[in-house]
Amino acid sequence: RDELVKLIADMGISVRALLRKNVEPYEELGLA
Repeated sequence: RDELVKLIADMGISVRALLRKNVEPYEELGLA
């Protein structure tokens, strides 16, 4: 899990920036 959390955290930086414009796709992935 630690590795997954790290990957998500690293990706989260870029993902969050995109999510600011698109929140629905994020929720669809179940990561919301």
